[in-house]
Amino acid sequence: MLDQSWVGQALDPIVVDVEAGQLRLFAKVTGMDLQTDPDTSALIAPPTFLFSLGMAQGDIFDLDRLGIEMGKVLHGSQSFEYTRPIRAGDRITLQRRITDRFDKKGGALEFIVVQTQASNQRGEAVGSMSSTLVVRHA
Repeated sequence: MLDQSWVGQALDPIVVDVEAGQLRLFAKVTGMDLQTDPDTSALIAPPTFLFSLGMAQGDIFDLDRLGIEMGKVLHGSQSFEYTRPIRAGDRITLQRRITDRFDKKGGALEFIVVQTQASNQRGEAVGSMSSTLVVRHA
C-alpha cells in the first residue's frame, strides 16, 4: 500500500511538446474531428488529449517511484477541465500531485487520486485533470 505521507506530495513535472502529427493520430484513433484555431491556424487538441500527453512521456503516475506494480493497476476514473485550447506547437507542463489515498474492501482495493495542472509555454493554465487509480492487493 502507498504510504499516506504521499498525499499532498508533488510528483516531478512532465514537459511535452504538442505536435500536429500527435493530434492527427489521436483524432484518427478516437474518431474525433480536429479543429483549427482561426487566429493562429494551429490544430487544436481534442478533448481528453491532455491525458495522452503525459502517457507520451512514459509513466504518468510514477508507479515505479511509488512502488506500485503496473499489473495491479486499474484505471478508476478520469475528469477534465479546460481553461484555454491546447494547440499544435505548444509546450505543455504537467504538474502532478497526489491528492488522496484510501482503501476499500479491507485493503483489497487501494484508490490513489492524482490531480494534474497543465500550463503552456507562456505559463497560462490550459486545464486540469483528475485521475483515480485502483490498485488490487488481493
